[in-house]
Amino acid sequence: MSDFKPLRRKLGIVTLILACAFMAGWIRSQTNLDSLFRLNQMDTHVLISFNGRICWERIWPVRTPRPSRWLYRHNGVVPSFEDQWEGCDIHWRVATLGFNFCTFSRDENVPGGSSWTLEFDSWEIPYWSIVIPLTAVSAYLLLFKSCNEAVANDNTSVRPGVPQLDR
Repeated sequence: MSDFKPLRRKLGIVTLILACAFMAGWIRSQTNLDSLFRLNQMDTHVLISFNGRICWERIWPVRTPRPSRWLYRHNGVVPSFEDQWEGCDIHWRVATLGFNFCTFSRDENVPGGSSWTLEFDSWEIPYWSIVIPLTAVSAYLLLFKSCNEAVANDNTSVRPGVPQLDR
């Protein structure tokens, strides 16, 4: 248990566990779509994992007020990247290296004839942009000694020709 005394090693283990958890999510997102919804009275927040990305979306306005609650959904079918923009009016979008930040709207029609426009804010972040930095930080914390540890080890070593004092 003495290997876990330095805070540096504890942080290294925590970052390694986080990297492994995000890596598992990355692999799972290739074949599954998982959604976590936070429904509020005025808007909806959605956290989605699909196609190697984590996506946060805010959807508003909510047509009828409802009680706040959490909702989880799983779908084994992952839509293609192009299908998610079907029927949407994109206001602005910045997309590069797997990152995608945008605002868009979509018209919703009710069978009774009324319609309204839903507004979306969307941030998509690729899993690799989380996994790689966490892995690098973990490797640094676990594999490399800090300057303080190196100096402490250097001061306690026995040097030839130098008399050692008993402490």
